[in-house]
Amino acid sequence: MSEKARTLREAGYLANLRCGGLPTPKPSCSFELETERAVSQWSVWVTGEADFDVMDAKSRKFVHHVWGMILDDFSFEQAFSDFLDRVMSHPTPGQDVPASIRTPWFSAKSIL
Repeated sequence: MSEKARTLREAGYLANLRCGGLPTPKPSCSFELETERAVSQWSVWVTGEADFDVMDAKSRKFVHHVWGMILDDFSFEQAFSDFLDRVMSHPTPGQDVPASIRTPWFSAKSIL
């Protein structure tokens, strides 16, 4: 995820990976991504639970939210790609999506 964040920042998007923080019984990590038209957050816990939300930046209405996923090493990559695809379905006009994050559309729910 840190490599994806770096690729997105180099392309001019706001991307931030947050891991750690205060010790909790269920440590987590979050990935925040903003374009001119979308604000989003991916959250994953050490238990394999994962959620994501994508909000339209202008209307401040949710356009995607997928909650309650339980992921393993295989399904994590696919679900994270689905998250990125949904955010990039609202790309900044005139700004190309980096090739390294383009993926075929994949529904996280289909692998759970």
